[in-house]
Amino acid sequence: EAAVAVLYKRQRFTQDIDLLTPIPKQVKEASKDFAIREQLAADWLNNRVVNLDSCKPFGWAECLVPIYEGQNLSLFSVSRKNLLCIKVFSYCDRPEGPAIDLPDILSMEPTPDEIGEACEWTEREARRQRRSKKELNHFRAAMAELKQRLDSQLLGST
Repeated sequence: EAAVAVLYKRQRFTQDIDLLTPIPKQVKEASKDFAIREQLAADWLNNRVVNLDSCKPFGWAECLVPIYEGQNLSLFSVSRKNLLCIKVFSYCDRPEGPAIDLPDILSMEPTPDEIGEACEWTEREARRQRRSKKELNHFRAAMAELKQRLDSQLLGST
């Protein structure tokens, strides 16, 4: 969610920043001090992203986008394509997906081709994870609903 807010200028509150890599001990300790000073949750900087440990898009680490580059700190996001894949997967995979992930997907203003690619990846990923037939059907229904919502959003904005 933080990446969507930063990259797509979306006014969105997020309680934490999710990292896709291990957090060095010194950074983790500094983040705890920062949390106390700024009255944030102790785990505002974490790497426990739900459902992503086993389903990062292939090659995600080679397609990072710089968000901030300072003298002592550099921050990167996954690419637009990979972020959209992750968001579509999350939209389908968790009950709160429509409430949390749909606004993020909409703020990215994806093209029909981008959504098509993200949905294809999502189905492949669900199959790779050996999801049950019931789960695969749920994913397909959720993706169809997502495409319909995006189509109606697109028609409403023209």
